[in-house]
Amino acid sequence: MNMLILVYYLFLLICAAMGVFFFALYIRSKQGLQALSSVMLLLPVAYETWVLENCTGECNIRVDLIVLFPVELLLLSTLSLYSWRRYKKYSAHK
Repeated sequence: MNMLILVYYLFLLICAAMGVFFFALYIRSKQGLQALSSVMLLLPVAYETWVLENCTGECNIRVDLIVLFPVELLLLSTLSLYSWRRYKKYSAHK
């Protein structure tokens, strides 16, 4: 279980870095999809920050790790890849 927690926090660190990256792409291209990707990538980071500050010990982290983590991973990976392809297509036409 500790390894899964470590992987989850690594995932959050990567989400934060990619959120900043897609925000930079939004500033450069002004595509709304880039801004959406940035916000969606930063949501899990904001949620976990909120949980860490507000959890009094009754929080069930297993639900986050077993249910939310795979959904976040699939959704954010798909959105990031699609957003990156749209940005590359935009850059090629510019």
